Amino acid sequence: MSKTIGVAIMAAGNSTRMGTQKLLLPIKGKPMIEHVIRTVLQIPWSQIVVICNHETTHPVQDILCSLTTTETDEVLSLHMKTNQPLSIHTVSSHEKSTSVKIATESFDPHIDGYLFIQGDQPFIDKDILLAIQNLFDSMNDKERNTIIAPVFAGERQSPVLFGAGWRKELMDLQGDLGGRALMHMAQSFVYELPWHDHKCFVDIDTEIEYHHWK
Repeated sequence: MSKTIGVAIMAAGNSTRMGTQKLLLPIKGKPMIEHVIRTVLQIPWSQIVVICNHETTHPVQDILCSLTTTETDEVLSLHMKTNQPLSIHTVSSHEKSTSVKIATESFDPHIDGYLFIQGDQPFIDKDILLAIQNLFDSMNDKERNTIIAPVFAGERQSPVLFGAGWRKELMDLQGDLGGRALMHMAQSFVYELPWHDHKCFVDIDTEIEYHHWK
């Protein structure tokens, strides 16, 4: 039986380095965050949560409403057919730990793993998400403390999957510490997934990077 995975799309950052809310900037004609949402919806998950702030909540709501009411392509028909639970949560703090806590709390406690995807990775693709999903699926059911991190050129990348055994630790994070801090402290539990394409991991933080990729 396939393991169950909840996906958290992290869209609550304050875009300090960009100087404006980067997730709403257009990439190839669509808001940056919409590319991420579209990719996530290509795969049936047990649950999807989007963690937003006051700047991104309403635009994300509008994007999801538009996608689920006007689109007829295969991607979104899959989402509608599988009836995946999808929710939006607004946080007032820009601290990474707050977003991680709210996402983790929002997941059904019976879900096997939590996949955290950054909203500023517009080129994330279906193939890497399926590879993470398949690797997690292949593991022993008792490996609840598994952490899966894709790797390109020796560097760990995002998105990262945490087995449900880390639920308490994820909810205990403080300040601006996110899942990477927990992964650093739990090196022996990390499974590295080598990957061939760096573009899917590109995160856009600065105006220079934005103009390069837009």
